[in-house]
Parts: sequence; structure tokens; C-alpha cells
Amino acid sequence: MKKFSRVLILLLALILTLTACTEDRSNAKQNEQETQKVQAKSKEANSKQDKSEQEPYYKLSKEQQQKVHLVVKIIREDVDSGEKYVTRIEKYDKYDRLLNEIDKNEKGEVTSYERYKYGDNDKLLEETRSRSMLGGGIMGITKDYSYNDQSKKTGYIAKNEWGVKCGKGIYNYYENGNLKYKYTNDQYRSREKKFYYNKKGEKTKVIDDVDGIFELHAVSHFKREYDEQGRLIKETEIRNIDGQFGKKKAEITTYYNRFGESKEYIERINGKIDTWFQREYDENGNEIKFVSRDSNGTIKRIRKNKYDKNGNKIEDFRRARKDNGEFWITFWIESKYNEKGRLVKDIFKNKNGESGVIMHFNYQKLKSEGEI
Repeated sequence: MKKFSRVLILLLALILTLTACTEDRSNAKQNEQETQKVQAKSKEANSKQDKSEQEPYYKLSKEQQQKVHLVVKIIREDVDSGEKYVTRIEKYDKYDRLLNEIDKNEKGEVTSYERYKYGDNDKLLEETRSRSMLGGGIMGITKDYSYNDQSKKTGYIAKNEWGVKCGKGIYNYYENGNLKYKYTNDQYRSREKKFYYNKKGEKTKVIDDVDGIFELHAVSHFKREYDEQGRLIKETEIRNIDGQFGKKKAEITTYYNRFGESKEYIERINGKIDTWFQREYDENGNEIKFVSRDSNGTIKRIRKNKYDKNGNKIEDFRRARKDNGEFWITFWIESKYNEKGRLVKDIFKNKNGESGVIMHFNYQKLKSEGEI
């Protein structure tokens, strides 16, 4: 009996050893497979990265490049050091439509970009905009638009650089051609919005839903007032919000002048003023003054603009109130234009009026199109 027990124990030990060895081999094989998958993905990612470096996603296709009529380079100059670098490149077609826009930092790295493709009747067929990614870097999101027989936009499909769908849009219209309904979905931001309009094309209701960390559900309704000539003079939006910070009610009132320009904007949260803007315009409709006030009506920020006889802005002067009540200069730009009215220089000044940074705008038409 004792001999049988010893044999049984030995058999059990052998089985356990064989099982352990089998599990080790299985785990080793699984780990090897996982490692191979990771390496394959890394190799594929590197391959994609190499390809993107050879053919940057933000650049125009050969077909689009042939449509470039005007190239604008914006060069940033540091007055003290004398250092210069190209901070933006813009490309336009012969109809003065933007085809491509690329922003760069001082190292020459692309920080953001836009790209557009047009069809007949000035229809926007494709729009690409960069988006910052978590952990750094940027990614392009492209919207492909569709149209009906009346050349009205009916929707779009959004995809990322790798062709993965990440959003969509839908547009519906009344028989008179005015927009009736608009729907947008952004999967990266987990956001869905629905817009409703009356037959005049005026917005009547908006539903805004956001899932995830910044969960939000908001519903807005609108009402308007008009003068004797039928011109809009006041618009009020009532927005009921239910989000991660609880429920609140926003009342947003916008007042308009006789030219349809916003002259005052007041936003109240649960009855208390949260945002308050006022604007003034000249006889040509150019904004000459902007004022921001706090909930008590005290001026917090002031912006004043000046224009030349052609309506070009030649000065942007901004001040903000300190805690002690004094105002200090936060932003001061003087702009210069050439004889054709194109902006050629933005001069950024400090509080003493001394130049610190100059942005130069260089324009170049293709030789086949003549000189600028």
C-alpha cells in the first residue's frame, strides 16, 4: 500500500511538471506572438511615418498644386536679435480661394495646417484641418462634402489621416431653399449637435450632447425682436445646461444696430452677468471700439481700431484694467499696406511704442500668371 502511494505521488508530480512545462511553452509562445504583433505594428507605424515624411499629409496633391496662383509667406522677425523664420505659408487659386495654409514654429516644424478643394459653382468639396493630439503632435481630419441638384450642401463624412471615419454631418432644407435642420457628429470629442431652423432660415433650437469626461447636455431656444422696417434688433438665447458641474440656465442677449452688426452681447448664468461685450462701428461698418465689462459694469478691457481711407485696419490698440484700477497696454499693432491694399507688415509694439516683433507678408504670383 505504501509502495502504491509513493508511485501515485510520483505520477502526480510528473503530471504537474509536464503541465507546468506545457503552460510555460504556451505562455512563451503567446508572449512571442504578442511581441511579433507589437513589432509588426511598430514596423507598420514606422513605415507610415516614413511615408508621411516623404509625402506630408498637409501638402497639396499634384493636381491641386497646379492650381496655385498666389503664394503668401509670413516671416516673423525678432527686432532685438534680428532672427527671422517663416511662420506661415498660404496658397491661393486664381479666384483668391485658400487652397492650403501651413503654420510652423522657429524650428521649421509644422504646428497646424488647413487644406481645401473646390468644385464647380465655388462648391467646397473637401476640407482638411489639423487637430492637436493627446501626448503631442497633430492629426488631419478631412471632411468630404456632398451636394444636391440645387448645389445645396447635404452633408459630409469626416475621416482621419488613416481613412478611419470619425464624424459626419447632415443638412436638410425647406422648399424655399432655406436651411431646415443641421446635424453634426464629432467622434473624437464625443459630441453631437442638432440645429433646427424656421422657414426664414432663423435658428429656433439647438441640442448639444457631449459624452465622456466632459459630459454635457444643453438645449437652447431662441426668440427675436425686429424694428418697424423688419430689421433684427435683439436676439435672446435661453440655454438649459445639465453637465458635470450640475444644472444651470444661461440667458444670452445680443443687440444689433441698423446694419445688422452686434453692438452689445450679455450672457447671464443663473441670472448673474457672466460675460458683457459692447462694440462701436464707423459709418463704413468697421469696428472701431470693443469694451468688455464685468458683472458690475466696470470696464475690464478696451480695444480700439483705426482704418485708412480704403477701410484697411492700420492700428489695433488694446488695454486691460489692473487690480488697482489702472489700465496697461496688452496688445499694440500697426499695420502697413502696399499700393494694391495688401497687408505687407504687422509691427508689434510694447507699452512704450517700441517695436519688438515684425511680421512680414511676402506675395508671389506664379510666373505664368504674371507679377504681383
